[in-house]
Amino acid sequence: MNTFEHLIQDEQDPETVSKLHKKLITLMTSGEDFMYLAIQKKPVGNIAPDCIAITNKRIVFCKQKNLGLSMDFVDYYWKNIVDCILKEGLLGADIKVKTKDGSLLEMDYLPKSQARRLYAISKEQIDLNKDSKIIVEEEKIIDEPVSIEQTPEDRTTEVLTKLKKLYEAGLITQQEFETKKNEILMNL
Repeated sequence: MNTFEHLIQDEQDPETVSKLHKKLITLMTSGEDFMYLAIQKKPVGNIAPDCIAITNKRIVFCKQKNLGLSMDFVDYYWKNIVDCILKEGLLGADIKVKTKDGSLLEMDYLPKSQARRLYAISKEQIDLNKDSKIIVEEEKIIDEPVSIEQTPEDRTTEVLTKLKKLYEAGLITQQEFETKKNEILMNL
């Protein structure tokens, strides 16, 4: 999505969002869409605020340097994120993101409403990615006997439902969805 208006939801400054969006849009990959943008609001000296951008594929920490003339970008795909932690304080909120490789990404002074929304979306994406891992693991265990409680049809329906959720969340493409769905149905 090339417009930024949908990112202005929780009192983000439209001018700041526009500037950050112009920089971030150049990093987007095929099939990637912005979901949310949280912008730091320091109590003193908020000339070039940092931000966290969430897309359907990854989370991007954007740290401005040289009064906003340059930026450092650190991003992780959802499959590499283990947890997201929210800590609210008196002057705002802190977000911490833990990754599989042991990295800890942090941003402070986020407005509380933006930090809460960022946290909720992150948790949702992390959970969706866990569902995708379950599907992959289930494919590896196809030869195991099916329990008495769950018939092969029930299991297939469950896997297809999870696969559809992954597609709807934008974690897999329509082609990947169709290919995997056809593979599952052919194994019936």
